[in-house]
Amino acid sequence: MGVVTLTTNKYQTCIDACSKCAQACYECFDACLNEADVNARKSCIKILVECAKMCEMSAAFMSMNGELTKEH
Repeated sequence: MGVVTLTTNKYQTCIDACSKCAQACYECFDACLNEADVNARKSCIKILVECAKMCEMSAAFMSMNGELTKEH
């Protein structure tokens, strides 16, 4: 069921998975920042941020049943 609309969203399972993925990326990002040698983690940190943003964008497209949801 959608958070606002009270109707079942056909994408809800995927929206939830994307939200959890973004959360995991940010948690890992935070852990990387606390490593002794952050420079050694630069590439990983960059990928984590990109992944989190992609997950957030995907959840947003699905939440509004965007025209390009399937293509995205």
